[in-house]
Amino acid sequence: LPEHFVTVRQDTGAGLGVVGSRYEVLQNRDAFAFLQDLIDRHDVVWESAGAVRDGRKVFICLRLPETVTIDAGGVADQIIPFVVALNSHDGSTLFHVVVTPWRPVCGNTERFALRDAVTRWGVRHTRSARDRIEEARRTLGLSVTYFDQFAAEEESLARTDLALADYRRGL
Repeated sequence: LPEHFVTVRQDTGAGLGVVGSRYEVLQNRDAFAFLQDLIDRHDVVWESAGAVRDGRKVFICLRLPETVTIDAGGVADQIIPFVVALNSHDGSTLFHVVVTPWRPVCGNTERFALRDAVTRWGVRHTRSARDRIEEARRTLGLSVTYFDQFAAEEESLARTDLALADYRRGL
């Protein structure tokens, strides 16, 4: 097909997807290199990494330093926040970085991480992608503080007394 190309895995020679002429390969090492800055500046920890769909999609998951505990004296529900970077090599999605409560380990949890993201940043696989990744670095630094605010709000909600009868009257 004119103006279309096939992305290919270098290690196996397997075709990954058909892409257009503006598609620019964003290698995993380049796409994920900026994550080291989060580790250096914000005490974020490498958590998991993997490839799904025969290498068509690759993810790296970082754990944010603070676990959010809602109602520590009561239900003690813990939410572990993660920063997840997802790179596709088949032309199906953007390069994504999300803040999410899901730690990807397979295709299902990778989809859940995207679905339930509280902060999302993405860039198309084009020539300007590497420049835009610098923007992600700045944006994600702000996301680290999001969960501190989230924990305070959830704690307030957990400590609010609500009588079921009052709730039903409000409906």
